[in-house]
Amino acid sequence: MKEITSAQIRNNLALLASFAFAIQLFMGATTKAEDGYRLWLRYEPLTKQMIGVYGPHVTSVVVPGDSATVKAIRAELVDACSGLLGSPIPSAGGVDRDGAVVVGNTSEFRSNKGSQLAAATG
Repeated sequence: MKEITSAQIRNNLALLASFAFAIQLFMGATTKAEDGYRLWLRYEPLTKQMIGVYGPHVTSVVVPGDSATVKAIRAELVDACSGLLGSPIPSAGGVDRDGAVVVGNTSEFRSNKGSQLAAATG
């Protein structure tokens, strides 16, 4: 069996330290800062072809109500639709045009606020 000298050990440790340093440099160069929210819900734009397909069919977001939960749902849908389609999608108080993304149940829309939707859903 061949004996390992202290010089060989130092050389191996130096090589290992250089390798670890290079890995850290590489990792630092390839990562980009993200906050937790963007990391969890990333709404990167769709391809131009898919935007052409879906864009005309998503014209507004309608979520009736004023609770904190409803406001969060409305904001999230507006952010999601706007991010995915690459252009701002407004929040609307009611269904006023084709292409509205609607959240709720039909009883919520059987009032004057959603008469168009109530008529469509029977």
